[in-house]
Amino acid sequence: MQKQVVAYYVGQLFIILSFFMLAPLSLAFFDGSQKSINAYVMAIAVSICSGLLLRYIAHRKKVNILSITRREAFGIVAIGWVGLGLLSGLPFLFENSIATLSGSTFEAISGLTTTGATVINDIESLSRATHLWRVLLHWIGGMGIVVLFVAIFPHMGLGGKHLFKTEVAGPITEGLKPRIKQTAVRLWWLYMLFTATCTGLLYLSGFSLFDSVCHAFSTLSTGGFSTRGASVGAFDNPLAEWIIIFFMMIGGINFSLYYGFFRGRFDKLFSSVEVRFFIMINLFVAGVIFFLTTSFDSPLMHEEFRDALFQTVAVTTTTGLMTADFDTYPVVAKYLLFLCMFIGGCAGSTAGGLKVSRVMIVFKRCLQELRLTLHPQEVVSTKLGSQTISRRVISSVFIFVCSYFLLYLFGVFIMGALGMDLSTASSSVVASLSSVGPGFGQVGPTQSYDFVHPIGKYVLCFYMIAGRLEIFVLLTLFTPSFWRRG
Repeated sequence: MQKQVVAYYVGQLFIILSFFMLAPLSLAFFDGSQKSINAYVMAIAVSICSGLLLRYIAHRKKVNILSITRREAFGIVAIGWVGLGLLSGLPFLFENSIATLSGSTFEAISGLTTTGATVINDIESLSRATHLWRVLLHWIGGMGIVVLFVAIFPHMGLGGKHLFKTEVAGPITEGLKPRIKQTAVRLWWLYMLFTATCTGLLYLSGFSLFDSVCHAFSTLSTGGFSTRGASVGAFDNPLAEWIIIFFMMIGGINFSLYYGFFRGRFDKLFSSVEVRFFIMINLFVAGVIFFLTTSFDSPLMHEEFRDALFQTVAVTTTTGLMTADFDTYPVVAKYLLFLCMFIGGCAGSTAGGLKVSRVMIVFKRCLQELRLTLHPQEVVSTKLGSQTISRRVISSVFIFVCSYFLLYLFGVFIMGALGMDLSTASSSVVASLSSVGPGFGQVGPTQSYDFVHPIGKYVLCFYMIAGRLEIFVLLTLFTPSFWRRG
């Protein structure tokens, strides 16, 4: 690996991050909050200096910054995300809204990975600047800051392709445009369009402009941070809840399908077998929860259905926004939501988890193996809709799923060793690995991760980044061959 090339681009990412910090800094100036102003000025200074230092190291060695191979792409994305997480946490630390480095890093990485888990117990006490920074981390992390980097910097060539494919989650099988830069630009335009639309509709529903912006950022990124401790439920606004349900679903579906939809190719979206299966999962789980939690002689059945659907969509899209405490649901309902945490959203979406397409491939292949046990001479092929899935893709899917569960079990063991009960340990790990945020037990929807041991916070940070980068990108940093030159 060419370390200087990695240093140059990671430095660029740090400088881009400092520009995003100007938004909460401007709001702090507007509100006259000197404490917030000082915090963001210092954080911007550290980010810019760090970025310039890394760029200087690269320029001093006179490296070819366009020579990005797959190995350099892995390094830029993995090291970049870790570094961005550390720098993004500085405003919380400097403002003293979070007192410890482990806590501020956890909050920042939770934001960037769109996990939505928090260590802050009194959300309402935060300054407006820090509320904006939390959801802005969601928004830039949802589509991906590296994808934005590819979109705004020209002449990256094959290196841009490696960077794009390294960060974008899920097995995307088709691009929007032949060139990766064009694809990245189209994705960000769609993302901004949906965000602006969601903001406008929330504002018309009765939210303040600030709350509309914050919740639109959190919803489209499938993040989960809110300006209220009780999340969306604190507003008691049924229309806003339906709007957020709709846009959470948008965030959980493959963004490449929307481009075809807006170009008049409606069949691309509605004929997707992954999308149909994803919608069926949501309706089935919401229906079961509604049946288990509703008194059918109640005049508020429509509200109870909305609550059941909201919690279901929030979990399946790994958003984490809440209108009710699902930890109080009957056991069967909690088990269903727990399974949904593993599945997640569609490939190519801002949602986390295994991805619906992978789950479908695993089930289809397992059923085929049962048939082959009875009819060993039969020739079968695995398909998703009309698309035939190659053996190489099937193999990579099974390897990913196995790695996911092995990593999950290892995480549960570590969190249990740090003193967590089984329910809390198991749900905190899957909530981090799948970017869900709230779990069960001590990390339920009404709780925070503040009590977690500092070592546990760093472990969960690792799991959040690993889940966001599809595991293997981050794990490559721990292999000796990765660091060898060449």
